[in-house]
Amino acid sequence: MAASSDSGSEKDRPSLDNLPPEIASAAQFYWETRSGQAEEQRSSSNTARGRRAEVLGGGQMDGFASLVEDLLVAAGTPRTSVKHDYHATLPGFFRHEKEWDTAVVHDGKLLAAVEYKSQGSSFGNNLNNRAEEAIGSSTDLLEAYEEGVFAPSPQPFAGCLSFPQTPR
Repeated sequence: MAASSDSGSEKDRPSLDNLPPEIASAAQFYWETRSGQAEEQRSSSNTARGRRAEVLGGGQMDGFASLVEDLLVAAGTPRTSVKHDYHATLPGFFRHEKEWDTAVVHDGKLLAAVEYKSQGSSFGNNLNNRAEEAIGSSTDLLEAYEEGVFAPSPQPFAGCLSFPQTPR
């Protein structure tokens, strides 16, 4: 994941007032990561080629994950309460567990779970798939909450940040 920094002045930290440049930075990180992964694939003996090679390495959405984390911290959430990837694995109702991209767990209470999705080619088909994933994951999490899996947590926020790609 892209590094988040606890240092810096208040005006350097992300806030709703300076969101556009922060989003631009996360988008730039996305494209740089994809380009780097494509280059690595082309120079390797791996047979995955083309656009698929650009996304196999993962991590493209880490800039957005870092931005969300920084916004949560700026709003008063302790950075240690923001978990990512396998540290954000939560039980579900319809499935045993799910590894969310980000989970916020503070004082033993689940407050939020967020997924980050990008899509490019086959836009119509992928849009449908991403919508099904977001609805399914949220439903699974909220049903588990209704069944008391996360007690004594308040109802958690379940979110999906989607980055529809357009060619640079």
